[in-house]
Amino acid sequence: MIELTKSPKKIARQLINLALQRECEDFLNKVQSFLHEVESSGKDAYANYLSLFKKVNEFDEHIARHYDGISGSRYLLTILNLYCAGILSGKDITLFDEDMQKYLTDMKRKLMEE
Repeated sequence: MIELTKSPKKIARQLINLALQRECEDFLNKVQSFLHEVESSGKDAYANYLSLFKKVNEFDEHIARHYDGISGSRYLLTILNLYCAGILSGKDITLFDEDMQKYLTDMKRKLMEE
């Protein structure tokens, strides 16, 4: 695997933060939809609260697994995972130089074939 130097690590941190922001925004939109559904469902408030709590707890665990404690040595793997998951796009990785873009695109293609 490629070792990132200082400049690509800075870009990776920006992209990891962007991905986190996107995931949080997506989750908040889902919570908003859930709350609109709850208003019209007629279920009791406590059942709705428990459902919401479960959703928040699951999302928190997801975020912790994917974003907590990422060290510089794991930036590239994290970027690749986010790119393969569709959280980061091809446009996002254009911040990297051409060699890194090619590496990420080739790795994504290989991983998706499996």
